[in-house]
Amino acid sequence: MKRPQSQNSQVLKHLNRRQEITPLYALTRFGIYRLAARIHDLRELGFDIRTIRYKDGQNKWRTRYVME
Repeated sequence: MKRPQSQNSQVLKHLNRRQEITPLYALTRFGIYRLAARIHDLRELGFDIRTIRYKDGQNKWRTRYVME
């Protein structure tokens, strides 16, 4: 039986492939409700991840994370 990946490893793998992730993508793709907490964990492990805040088309603030 294959062991499921941890949320941290799923996020890290995605960032390595795609270079960015949003909370909505993390929720729909991986079922991760607290992406900011997983990003914090990865930063504590030494990964260089930048937070980008921007306004969407409806003038609402959104966040995405980018691997440096």
